Amino acid sequence: MAKKSSGAPDGGRTKILQALNNPKWRYRTATGIAKETHLEPKKVDEVLRKNPDVVRVSMVKTASGETLFALKKKVSAVGDVWTAVRAINKVRHG
Repeated sequence: MAKKSSGAPDGGRTKILQALNNPKWRYRTATGIAKETHLEPKKVDEVLRKNPDVVRVSMVKTASGETLFALKKKVSAVGDVWTAVRAINKVRHG
């Protein structure tokens, strides 16, 4: 049985990376990108994780536990660590 395609020749990669590059957001969830691109969240998550050359999987998760993603050109590794430290401090100190 053939897998259901996203309809795009690149499996939706271009649409997903364009959504991740949206200047309105620094970090995105696969669910948020899926809503914007009209792709399945599972497919979005798969594409994001298969592109470690351009996509950073954040150390920080949302309050509901969802993984956050960012473009490496927008968020450095040090920047992501700093975001994690700030999130921990916010939880500890309000």
